[in-house]
Amino acid sequence: MIIDNSDSGSILYPGFKIILLGDEAVGKTSLFYRYVHNKFENSYRQTLGTEILLKEVTINGVTIILQIWDVAGGKYFSRYREKFYNGASGAVIVFDMTRQKTYDNIKSWREEFENIVVEVPAYIFVGNKSDLDGAREIHDADNEKYRYKYPFELTSAKTGENVENTFKRLAEILYKKKTGLEP
Repeated sequence: MIIDNSDSGSILYPGFKIILLGDEAVGKTSLFYRYVHNKFENSYRQTLGTEILLKEVTINGVTIILQIWDVAGGKYFSRYREKFYNGASGAVIVFDMTRQKTYDNIKSWREEFENIVVEVPAYIFVGNKSDLDGAREIHDADNEKYRYKYPFELTSAKTGENVENTFKRLAEILYKKKTGLEP
């Protein structure tokens, strides 16, 4: 359903549920807060369960409401995590550019998500902590296998690099997939 909001000159699309996935401490919560509140905290805060925030993104006059779910990445939460996937349209699958193991696990995250959601989801893969050049264990050549199969972004929640673009790009993909229209 698309709502014509003629008074403001924009069109409102009801939106999409997006899940942030990835190993613990890859920066999912930091990306979440950077995107929604444009803030970054240096201290680590483990997500317990899930946190949900709404954010409007406007693309070519179409306002899309994103319902973003920050889901705990720790193994302890795996049996609860799947309950949060219901109704999701897409996922931001995050890995830490300074920890190879988190990159190796992104396929498992995608498979876990696909086994639960009903409709075929859209993805964007995110290499976070791109600002930590000297500490990188993952280099651009390693990312090629995902870069061409799925949308891919390098981000830094700390500096804000590519954070806005990542969510906007996923919103565009979801909107086109759902409506068949370019936003």
